[in-house]
Amino acid sequence: MPIGFIPPVVLLVLALLIGVIYLVSLRRDICGLTERLDCIEKHDTMMRLVTQTRDREVVALALKINGLLDRHQSEQLTLRRKDAQLRQALTNISHDLRTPLTSAVGYLQLMEDPALSEAQRLAYATVVRTKLDTLTQLIDQLFAFTQLVEGEDAPLERVNLASVVRDILASYYDDFTHAGFVVEASISEQPVSVIANEDAVRRIVQNLLGNALSHGVEWFSVHLEAGDEGQPDGEGQPTQLTITNRLTEPEALVIDQLFNRFYTADVSRTTKSTGLGLAIVKLLVEQMDGSVSATLEGNTLAITVLFK
Repeated sequence: MPIGFIPPVVLLVLALLIGVIYLVSLRRDICGLTERLDCIEKHDTMMRLVTQTRDREVVALALKINGLLDRHQSEQLTLRRKDAQLRQALTNISHDLRTPLTSAVGYLQLMEDPALSEAQRLAYATVVRTKLDTLTQLIDQLFAFTQLVEGEDAPLERVNLASVVRDILASYYDDFTHAGFVVEASISEQPVSVIANEDAVRRIVQNLLGNALSHGVEWFSVHLEAGDEGQPDGEGQPTQLTITNRLTEPEALVIDQLFNRFYTADVSRTTKSTGLGLAIVKLLVEQMDGSVSATLEGNTLAITVLFK
């Protein structure tokens, strides 16, 4: 037999041997992937699949499974975070609703005392009415938020934003004055038109002013800057409404969570708020294709709404 000549049988045997070795290696690798995947499923760990094989299909499969594991874990983390937020929200809402109700019941029990004078009875009755009004406002806010989430977008039209802001600011003026606020307003006497829904705009302004009144101190300002419509491509500057107020405890505010539903910086739950006011603002503004943002500089909070 000439040197260098290898019989076909030997080549076939070598090929079969190489094939068997490859299949054994591949099977061992697949078994390792299966065991690792089973461990990940049982223990919910951060482990990911790794493979020693050079088979492109197996490598691609491992990468695909790792991608699914990453997405699954991300979704699980999101669900856990939302579940924690929901539990905290339910606790907060329960506290917010129970506090005025418990107080009202307490005063009603005091009113049953036959020794009370008529003046004391009337004073207690006024307190009860105030507590029940607070309870009604909280329930109305919850109901309004639910309606906004589940309802359809409101029809849009031209709205004179300057007129709306002036009207609502005037209705709040006595409240701010009695609370000791210095009020500054920069609102054009000329019409400032935006494409919006007037009821939604009124709710937005009311919630922003109410937020400043409830959580602000000493100083408060409203600034309305008209946008422009004169761009050939239709992309003019949006109209900008900014509500600014000072805070007593700015360090307690988490600015990134300000517009989250049920968020409140009042850890002690002493304010009459479900934390839905600014969440409603964000929802309404976005339904009208606008945007809302907040900045905190020192003890000064500024909330800016952009209207198209």
